[in-house]
Amino acid sequence: MRGVGWQMLSLSLGLVLAILNTVAPQA
Repeated sequence: MRGVGWQMLSLSLGLVLAILNTVAPQA
């Protein structure tokens, strides 16, 4: 079950990074 939690966390971090790169590509 721990693997699922880590997977969700990684997915969330990746999504946030993707959004940040899309909103502020210069940053």
